[in-house]
Amino acid sequence: MKISSRFVALALLAFVRLGAGEAAPEKTLLQPSTWRPFKEMQDVLFFESFEHPTSAAEHGKLSAEEPAPPGGHVWKLETNGTESYMQLHLTQTQLKIPQGLNPAQIFIQVSIYSDESGTVQIKCVTQKNEFYFREMAVPKVKGWGVVSVKMGDMKNNSVRPEPEHVLKELEIHVKAPKGKKEAPKAWVDDILVTLNSNPVDVKPRAMIAEKRRLDMEKQLERDGFTYTMAVNDFLKNAVKGFKARIKSKRVLVMGPTAQLTTAWKDQLKLAGPKVKESSFVFDPADDPAEGEHSIGGLDDIRTLLYYNLEKEPQKVPEFAVLAVSAEEALGPGRPSEILRVAILRALESGTVPIICVPGPTKAEEKEKIDNFAKTVEGMCAQLGVPLINGGFGMRNAKGEFDATKAGPQVLEKTALLAMNAIKHVHDSMSKE
Repeated sequence: MKISSRFVALALLAFVRLGAGEAAPEKTLLQPSTWRPFKEMQDVLFFESFEHPTSAAEHGKLSAEEPAPPGGHVWKLETNGTESYMQLHLTQTQLKIPQGLNPAQIFIQVSIYSDESGTVQIKCVTQKNEFYFREMAVPKVKGWGVVSVKMGDMKNNSVRPEPEHVLKELEIHVKAPKGKKEAPKAWVDDILVTLNSNPVDVKPRAMIAEKRRLDMEKQLERDGFTYTMAVNDFLKNAVKGFKARIKSKRVLVMGPTAQLTTAWKDQLKLAGPKVKESSFVFDPADDPAEGEHSIGGLDDIRTLLYYNLEKEPQKVPEFAVLAVSAEEALGPGRPSEILRVAILRALESGTVPIICVPGPTKAEEKEKIDNFAKTVEGMCAQLGVPLINGGFGMRNAKGEFDATKAGPQVLEKTALLAMNAIKHVHDSMSKE
């Protein structure tokens, strides 16, 4: 049989490499995640108290009814067959574990309430769909108890936790005792993940830190404007190098028209005492042409914002209120893109932009205005700036749009929201 010279050469090369004991490629070590929910607590990897309007939880629902604590919320597990269960989609959070950390040093603790005895299973699912778990007895019947597990002690028949694993889901199952077909009703609260610390010792500190975060964070659905701990940290870093030339409590105002710029300025000034703050100064944006006069609208925001921010280089305003009308939101072009550029220009000057999107003025506008508001909301979250929704003051008791409230007082209500946001952001950024 004739063998080609090329085949022989390749075979010899493979033999030489194997014979020389060529080392296998080194395994790439996973870098542990440095993210923490509370910067001052490096031993807390994750804390979910279910006091936020949205979470990464699925299979069940938020509940403020018993056995939730007064004024608080818990997660009621979904019932399926002989068990109640929930999932926490960790891919929707910033938590990445173990991701290079030692599983023997990671603890998971859950507060749980069950109306009957049974078994609690804590189950972790990796990004490769491998899983491991630990089962325990329900700690307390018809009362809040705590289950805790060390990740290093979790296992199944084929997989044990490894540092290179990254979890995508955390599941909690409450199963009926043997011989009983009906699933227990169960609720969970305060899911805590710690590193090298006993969760029982850490939880009181985590709850205090969470209370501070909840006080700082604002949501559109509840407060009419958005502000998060992440945005606060970003803005503090973004303006750090500009402090010497920023005029504290000075606010530039740009409305949808020249007349509305003046009206916004006046309403913001009137709103100050209502939020117990009268020391802010509001300046309407003006034209650089001779004979100063107010300006307004997206075109002026695009072309004249930078001039108004920098016309007094040592007195750059701390805030810039940029308000958009329903007509502009529904108009041609890409109004959200103009706002994106304006946000970046403001941050480049060390000024915090406060973006105000409109509410609908009539029922038939609602869907399009809502879509515009959602686009701008996502953009503001991405760029790290607060957002105010003018539609907040047009809702009825059920939170639905009420056309009868889309009257002349909308500006007054939205300006009050903006003043609340300005004071809140100023106070939050001033804290160490």
